[in-house]
Amino acid sequence: SNWTQSNARFAVYSWDGGDQWFDMTDSDSDGIYEVVLPKSISNIIFCRMNPGTTANNWNNKWNQTSDLTVPTDGTNLYTVKSGTWDKGGGTWSTK
Repeated sequence: SNWTQSNARFAVYSWDGGDQWFDMTDSDSDGIYEVVLPKSISNIIFCRMNPGTTANNWNNKWNQTSDLTVPTDGTNLYTVKSGTWDKGGGTWSTK
C-alpha cells in the first residue's frame, strides 16, 4: 500500500542486453499493474516512479525492489511486502 501513495506510477528496469525501461499500467483498474516483457528479459527491478514526469530513468525513481529474476515456475505476480519502501522484499505468486 505504501507504493500507491502520491499517485505514483510504475516501471520495470532491466539490464539484460543494456539498460531497458518498461512502463507498467493498471489496464483494468484492479489495483494490479501489468507489464509484458520480451522473452529475453530475466533480470528486473520494479520501480515506483515520480508521476510528475513520463521519463523512466534513475533520476525519476522514488523506490525500487531488490534485483529480481523473472520466475520460470508459472508465478507472474510480484507483491511488494507491506509497509516497505526500498528493497524491502516481496513475494511471487500467481494472479
